Amino acid sequence: MQRILCKYLLPLGFLLTTLVLPAQESPGGRLSYIEDECILISGGQQRVYRPGDIDGEGLVLSGGDMLQTGPGGRFEIRLDSEDVVFKASENTFIQFRGFTEPEAASLELLYGRLRIANDTDREIRIKTGGGLVAFQQGDVSLDYISQLEGSSRPVLKIMVFTGGAELTPQGENKTIKAEANEMLTIESFAPFVLAERTYLAPPSPEPPPPPAQEIRYTPPNYSDIEKEARKKTAGIVSGAFFIAAGAVVQGIGFGYLGGGSDSQARVLLSAGAVPIGMGILTIFAALLPHFP
Repeated sequence: MQRILCKYLLPLGFLLTTLVLPAQESPGGRLSYIEDECILISGGQQRVYRPGDIDGEGLVLSGGDMLQTGPGGRFEIRLDSEDVVFKASENTFIQFRGFTEPEAASLELLYGRLRIANDTDREIRIKTGGGLVAFQQGDVSLDYISQLEGSSRPVLKIMVFTGGAELTPQGENKTIKAEANEMLTIESFAPFVLAERTYLAPPSPEPPPPPAQEIRYTPPNYSDIEKEARKKTAGIVSGAFFIAAGAVVQGIGFGYLGGGSDSQARVLLSAGAVPIGMGILTIFAALLPHFP
């Protein structure tokens, strides 16, 4: 009976357990973007990757993989199913550690500059030679110089754009907090740690767009010109009427002149000259320009 249990029932129970409890893959990271080139060291092998060497889904990374950029090189690492992006600048060397704990992801910045955008509640831990930086939900940039020019002391700069971050300096138990729009500069020289806090200038808001304006066409006002034209026309017509009336009177006078009535003819000729003169003056006055 014992042999039957060992031979059949135990393997069957193991099989049922495997079917009921499927294997859970721990999420990792993907190399999602490359600019110029970067070097990947994985499993003891080294390979140079360029933008055309990765597809749209990116290159799967494993814990312990190391990535390095030279002048002009950049890359991005995106965590699977998470809104967490690591952006590395040129001359940067990191080691990706992945999810060391269920709710924490980490990597090591050996030197260079790294910017992390975390839109989740997952804790991000960045280990450097200057200490351990941890934060949740924020935008943080790290600049680690392993050896400052003219000095053997490493320098770590932490710039917090949004959210907040905590730094535990190397060999210390105390943490230093940095809030949004703050920068911490850490300089280590055993047995002391020098920390300097400065404030970043907040981004200037974009000016609002100008309000929309309705453009309406306003026709010019010709009423004054039309009024002046009517006056000129009336003056010319009146002058022509006076001239015509005077010509009629003088015509009658010329008729009397041929009939022997000289005195009557002279009176009519003189009387006709008056409206003719008035008409000429009226037309002349109407044609003169009138300035407002």
